[in-house]
Amino acid sequence: MAQSTITSATPGNMVVPLSAIIDQLQGKMSAADLNALLLAVVGPKKNEVRPGDLITAQLVNQILSDLQDLNMRVATLAGGAGAAVKNALAVATFFDAWSFYANLAKKGQFLPTTNSAEAMRSAISITSYLQDAATAALSAGVLGYVTGTDNLLEAFRRLYDRQRDLAVLFSAAIPGISDTSDHRRFSILLNAHLEQNLSSGELSLKNALDGKHFDAAIAAQARINGLLMNQGGDVTTGNLEVRFAGSQGTESLVIGSTAPAVILFDVINKTNRTLPAIQLAPELLSSASSPENWTRFAAVVDPVTRNALASISLEPFDSSRPEAPSAKRQIGVAVRTPDGTSAGDSGVLRLIASVAPPIGALHSDVRELFVRTTGEPPRPATVTFTQESPVINGDLTNAAVGTPLRLEFTLNFNVLQGAQTRDFRSRIEISSAAAEV
Repeated sequence: MAQSTITSATPGNMVVPLSAIIDQLQGKMSAADLNALLLAVVGPKKNEVRPGDLITAQLVNQILSDLQDLNMRVATLAGGAGAAVKNALAVATFFDAWSFYANLAKKGQFLPTTNSAEAMRSAISITSYLQDAATAALSAGVLGYVTGTDNLLEAFRRLYDRQRDLAVLFSAAIPGISDTSDHRRFSILLNAHLEQNLSSGELSLKNALDGKHFDAAIAAQARINGLLMNQGGDVTTGNLEVRFAGSQGTESLVIGSTAPAVILFDVINKTNRTLPAIQLAPELLSSASSPENWTRFAAVVDPVTRNALASISLEPFDSSRPEAPSAKRQIGVAVRTPDGTSAGDSGVLRLIASVAPPIGALHSDVRELFVRTTGEPPRPATVTFTQESPVINGDLTNAAVGTPLRLEFTLNFNVLQGAQTRDFRSRIEISSAAAEV
């Protein structure tokens, strides 16, 4: 008879077998991470509680610390880059390529403007080449759901071949088109992305495929997609904006505390398009002369539920409704006090929000955090209007219909610590007597 994974507990005690916890983590953590976790839990710590033993504060703190460390590890893994995530990136990249090539064909981009027999044959040829590239991208995208890296690399190779054919077609004279300068310019740019590495060292699509570098192939095709998007007139304007927004309770990293400090940032989509997958990544470095990387002690979370959060979606920015909630979201970064720190130590926390090419948006904001023996709650800011406010350029009691009146307000903003910028709203109520009949 197989041994039960449930351990009976005596009245007043609860026992959760470590094996049951490990079973639940199988497939969610790598073997190396599981071994490290086991070593941390059963290493130089108390590993057994017998009937009659005292449940000491030290033991409870040890359990809480282990659980907090486990939560942070799982939160970090939630934003990892496993095979499934890479396949998802490849699928999205193929889909973008299909969409942009199909859009060029649909709009009649690069087609002749005359009706000669030569022009008609060239129009059919150009449309066919664009559709071939779109078809190669569409069929490749389907593979991302059912296959592995090797087959996806081969799919990238087929898409490379179709794009290379298009670049060759546009580099030569095209019957029925007297001015092919736009075609040659596009061919030169496309060929550069296909064949030439960037000066920063990023591989071209051909070199990424020759070296079987899957991530580099995704990045190279994403850059090509950006070229296609701009060529089709679908240009992205604006950028992301990340700004520090305070904290929940305290900004201090308290020595000995098992509770993380939750630092808040606002992420705002100020582009003209919906961003369905804004990637969120924390970075925490010590402020010492030789900065130590403490990023493993930070994880992006939902500030309400405290669940791990790897990405968000935001609607386009509307300048007429700058505070619309659909284009803005508040993000939390849960930061534990790094091991081995002392009171007075500090670190710089950065939240990075990014969208991969072809959109290619990226922004970040930073906040310096201090290690202390006790938590210090942030002090509120004050906003006061000056006595002369408002200054009015007309008579509100005798205003003419359709004539604008200007009201000018002057205010004082004070903050002793915490965020140096805050969001606030003011409202003006103007009423008038009912019109006499």
